[in-house]
Parts: sequence; C-alpha cells; structure tokens
Amino acid sequence: MRNAISKKVILTGIIVITIMNLASVSVSAKWCKNSNDSWNYIEENNNQNSEITADEARNLIFKEDGQHVYAVMNNNSVVSGTAKLIFDTNISMDIINKIKEQWEMPTSEELYSFDIVDDYCELEHYYVGRYSKNVYRTGNQGGLTVYLMVDNNVVKEYPWIGLK
Repeated sequence: MRNAISKKVILTGIIVITIMNLASVSVSAKWCKNSNDSWNYIEENNNQNSEITADEARNLIFKEDGQHVYAVMNNNSVVSGTAKLIFDTNISMDIINKIKEQWEMPTSEELYSFDIVDDYCELEHYYVGRYSKNVYRTGNQGGLTVYLMVDNNVVKEYPWIGLK
C-alpha cells in the first residue's frame, strides 16, 4: 500500500519527505509539497491532516504539556494563580524559516504561537503546528532550547545554534 501511495504521489509531481524524528506522527507519515509551495501532511492511510484552529492548538498544549503549563501558571507567576495561556499570533513561513535556521527544527508549516503570561511578564512560550499538531515549548527569551512535547514528556530537543 505504501509503495502505491508513493508512486501515485511522485507521478503527480509532488515531493515526498518522510518524517522520522517527530514523535507525534507515525514513521510512515509523509509531508507532501505541491507546486504551489503548500504542504500537506499525509498519514499512512492516505488521509491528510486537517488544519487545526487556534482554539484546538491551545487545547493541544494542555494535552501534550499540561502538567508543565499548570505548574508554571500556579507556581511561577509573580502573583501566584494569575497566569494564563493566551494566543499570540499566527507565524508566517518567513518567520518559520528564521526559526528553523536558529534551532534547526524540521517544521515546514505555519505555526500558532502562544504565551503563558501573568500580570507582569511572559513566563513560557509555545508553538503548535497547524497540520502536524506538534507542540513545541520554549522559554520566554531567545537563545533557549525548544522542546517537542508529547504526553507531558520531552521527546526531542532543538538547542539554539548559539549553544552548540
């Protein structure tokens, strides 16, 4: 079945890239780029992942890293209990390419950006893949490691290139 899908994709002129390092996708899952430079995520059963909304992305953060989110919100805020997870912005491909350069992250999709903030400062930062549904956590300042989170565990680290 996989060979038939690959042949079909190649014959239609789509570039196929197998994703090996992202824990939230199966090893046989593929990203396909079409001639319009848009990316589609295709699972082994040939279904495309649909684009998620910002609300769904926010819920994924709680699912994949909720223990940490609640710990930060309840313990690390200047005024304990006042922190909240808020939607920051959609991140364009121009910014994604800069992120990829600085952290060597494999993502080639637009991301949602979220912050944990209290009344005084930003405490943590999250990116969520619009199609892959990958959840990435990083600190509130540049130059820190980005973590791919799955089931409240770090499954992959992307150190800032300045730390190498």
